[in-house]
Amino acid sequence: MVAQSCLSGSTYTASNCHISRNEILQDMAGKTPFDMSQYKFMYGTTRIPRKGCDEIRYGCANENQSKHIIAIHNGH
Repeated sequence: MVAQSCLSGSTYTASNCHISRNEILQDMAGKTPFDMSQYKFMYGTTRIPRKGCDEIRYGCANENQSKHIIAIHNGH
């Protein structure tokens, strides 16, 4: 189970890195390419409740992008 969790976590992390660096391959519907520019908004985007109108913060717009990863298993 731990090995599967590590594999899933590393695959997710690698995919996130590729997306944030615009290194993912373009998806196609037959011969029609999809617009891949929206993928960068999938991670780190949050809605902050405000009076009147909520605020949306996009992780890709953050100048202080995370550069480190910490993996913890059973508190170690």
